Amino acid sequence: MFSFIRSILSNRSFQVRVGSSLSQTKYPANGIPQGSILSPVLFSILINDLPGGIRSWTALYADDFSFGRADCVSDN
Repeated sequence: MFSFIRSILSNRSFQVRVGSSLSQTKYPANGIPQGSILSPVLFSILINDLPGGIRSWTALYADDFSFGRADCVSDN
């Protein structure tokens, strides 16, 4: 399983097409590839412990993470 996940996350490249123009090939140093069936699971594993290191309120849901200052929260 480790080798399978490593193969998904390594040796990736991307290009951007605008009209008929194509950008140079870039190689991301980190991150989770979009569009893969495993991407949501891998992303969740990646950020699962992120809120524990932040000293403010946090909200973690699916592929979204929010944090803020407790003194800015309103009861209204």
